[in-house]
Amino acid sequence: MLITCFWGLVALFSLVLPQTPMMYICCIVGGLGIIYCICFLWKLFVKPIERDLIIAKGNYLWKVCSLVIVIPFSLTLIMEVVNKVDEKFFSPEKLVYDKDLQGNDKHTDIYENEPPTLFWTVYYHFVDPGNQHMAARTMIGCVSAAIIAILGIFLLNGLLVSSIIGWIDKRKEKWQEGQIRYGLRHLGRNRFAIVIGANEISATVIKNLLTTKSVDDINFKSEGTNNYVILHTKREVQMVREFLSSHLSSEMLDKVIIYNGLRDSKRELERLCLAYSTEIYVLGESEILDGGENYHDATNMQCVNLIADILETEKIKKDNNPPLKKKICKVLFDYQTTFSIFQFSDIPSNVKNNLVFIPFSRYEAWARKVIVDGYCYLENSQTLIDYIPLDGQGLEQDSDKHVHFVIVGMSKMGIAMGVQAMLQCHYLNYKKTRTRITFIDTNADKEMAFFKGRYYNVFELTRHRYVDTDCQEQLSSEWIDPVESEDSKWKHLSSKGKNFIDVELEFIKGEIESDGVREYLKQISNDSQSKLTIAICLTQTHQAVAASLYLPIEIYKSENLQPIWVYQRESADIIMNLYNTQQPDLRYKKIRPFGMLYGEYMTDRKVYLKALLANGAYVWNGENNKADEMNMAVKSTYKELRDKWKTLIIEHKWSNKYFVDSIYLKLRSILKNQLSISDTTYGWENLLKKENILKILQEALTVNEEILAECEHNRWVMQQLIMGFNPCNMEQDKALMALNKALKEVGHKKQSKEYEERKQRFRNCKDEYKNGPERIHPNICSYDHLDDVDYQAKDYDKFLNSAIPSILILVDGHGIIK
Repeated sequence: MLITCFWGLVALFSLVLPQTPMMYICCIVGGLGIIYCICFLWKLFVKPIERDLIIAKGNYLWKVCSLVIVIPFSLTLIMEVVNKVDEKFFSPEKLVYDKDLQGNDKHTDIYENEPPTLFWTVYYHFVDPGNQHMAARTMIGCVSAAIIAILGIFLLNGLLVSSIIGWIDKRKEKWQEGQIRYGLRHLGRNRFAIVIGANEISATVIKNLLTTKSVDDINFKSEGTNNYVILHTKREVQMVREFLSSHLSSEMLDKVIIYNGLRDSKRELERLCLAYSTEIYVLGESEILDGGENYHDATNMQCVNLIADILETEKIKKDNNPPLKKKICKVLFDYQTTFSIFQFSDIPSNVKNNLVFIPFSRYEAWARKVIVDGYCYLENSQTLIDYIPLDGQGLEQDSDKHVHFVIVGMSKMGIAMGVQAMLQCHYLNYKKTRTRITFIDTNADKEMAFFKGRYYNVFELTRHRYVDTDCQEQLSSEWIDPVESEDSKWKHLSSKGKNFIDVELEFIKGEIESDGVREYLKQISNDSQSKLTIAICLTQTHQAVAASLYLPIEIYKSENLQPIWVYQRESADIIMNLYNTQQPDLRYKKIRPFGMLYGEYMTDRKVYLKALLANGAYVWNGENNKADEMNMAVKSTYKELRDKWKTLIIEHKWSNKYFVDSIYLKLRSILKNQLSISDTTYGWENLLKKENILKILQEALTVNEEILAECEHNRWVMQQLIMGFNPCNMEQDKALMALNKALKEVGHKKQSKEYEERKQRFRNCKDEYKNGPERIHPNICSYDHLDDVDYQAKDYDKFLNSAIPSILILVDGHGIIK
């Protein structure tokens, strides 16, 4: 643009030059002008998104000036080219003057002595349209002069200036307010993604969507290559754009198109071209501003239903030719209770038929990132934060130590951390000790009541207690054991009547700075058999920092204390500055930030791939009972596994995901002597690079086959309780035991009709319990009682564990099996 403007000015000043050099310059600038005009008109009419961006940035003035300057030169060049075909077709005499109109000899002498150039005649009419009477009385002369004059009026003399400026100003205003909508031909088919709601994590989502998908990367962050991202929000657009500008590069920000509208309006959602997007995120609006949306989750689900209806209508319009694929739709839920519903409750048929529905929770994602993955990277940097696992480098079968996880603050993040620990903390030494999860909160009594109401099934079997630190005598209050109590109705679930749940829950009421809570913390710091981890989950950043730094000094001195995790919603800078300081302070080296809004925690496709393979191993075992016959690295097998995954009900998908989350915990226990700290915290890349790793893993899993199966069963039992399943009562248990015994008696005759009949009766009874209104799963019992109710069930746990090496090497090792 500036080059064109510069050469245009040079050309104007070149009028004083002799005719021949001036014509060369006119030709050069004219050529540039033609190219410039074509590009200008292309963006004006064909590329409205880029055009509006230019207008909004206020850069159109220079472009218009450049256009005005180069137009006369472009016209001159065109006329000169025409003259090469028909000489003197556009001669100056035909354009500028008529000898019959000169009226005196003076003018004639001037033109005879200094004949005008073609450019000068064009420019003459362009800047002064009032001299039309001087045009030649020929068709070419009159028409050409008139066209040049009209262009001059249009571009220079302001006939339409007010209209143009008014249109530009109005267009800019509509763009800033998010009122402009673009069609599919401007966005590009399958070249854009849609984000509904300007949530706090929208910047992270957009950054992932605009990240180019690598061919070799199996953990890609977007489903396709996106030229644009449409952000649909009801918030003030200018505020949203300012928010995004602090987290996105200017190049990325230019690719974000912001629409202003409601996410529960079908009419507005229909204008998003949903059927031709690469993927859809339903985030909802801010969780923080103005107290957030108390209707956030309900409105998000309403939006999902509307999207499904729109896609169904679009499918009917197209008559399935070509058929529209299901759209990936990732939906953010703010509350743990809402999110957990979609772990066991199926979705409506219209959603299932049109969307690949993927619910997620920011709190659950961070809890998994910390407890399972054990590391994260800060936004826009390669700074790695490591989170030492709750079990450190692992707990072996004969270890006397136990995990003690203390959560300060029963906020949304605190609850998510607790639930994730309940799902994962199942160790090989469970016969010696239990994992203890402690919640400390000012309103622990009310929060515990809510927690018990939500996870009623868990408290039916799990040891728990409540302590009010305001009452000193309650510091040693008794534990409630629902299984081992005298009036327990669950003794039949264990052969010896012992509680088989390997986790216990504790609720401590009091302020973190109160004497009672501090006394409790001093007591647990003296427990030499515990691996103590503290997570400060207070929602206010300054309170969380203060709580992490001003715990009793005995806590920091304890040899059993692992790093203290501190919830920092807005930024990790305060904690990281303290951690990186050179000052020798026990407290600073113990703290780690987590839970940041803008951290890289949004997606991990590896979990999906591992779960896919785990389900394949489970199904293969049920159909073939042989592990070594399934080659999961073959593409045809992978396609078959994907098809099987699509048919799974939602609870089975989550079950497979939770299993793969437990893989590295198990490996820490059986490979403790072969691992370094980096192996257990940074994604296990070093482990998978070791020579003969496949053989090492298989040998370790074979040696520990039985105890690993017990550990997996314990994990599965807690998972089923959290997902809302109940154990059998005594009568139901006896009925199933009888059917199982009858089936076991003919187990050696698997090809017989009698075996098939007994197996069908057993399955019918089991399915009736599982799919009934009470959601009863007969296998929720101790491992030693499992043979009595389902003698074939243990094989599944063993086979799943034996598939771990293949799953890891195929996904984390990128399919290189040696």
